[in-house]
Amino acid sequence: MSFGIICGQEGCRNYAAYRYTWPGRDEAALCTEHVNTLRATADAIGLHLQVVPLTDVEHNNLRHPLAASPASAPKEDERGK
Repeated sequence: MSFGIICGQEGCRNYAAYRYTWPGRDEAALCTEHVNTLRATADAIGLHLQVVPLTDVEHNNLRHPLAASPASAPKEDERGK
């Protein structure tokens, strides 16, 4: 089992596919389910949202600041719920 970065949206347990940054805020993680919603929100309020796809190295590096701890990573049957 591999541990990856979990989406930072409240209540989401999906693995992240992107990292993003709001102006003046720290970087956070985002899954494919939430990326378009967040882009639409940024467009609606006129803010630039920087979105960058996560690399395999970022997903597999447990020391990355966005990486989930093994205890908080979803189990195989919980992903996508």
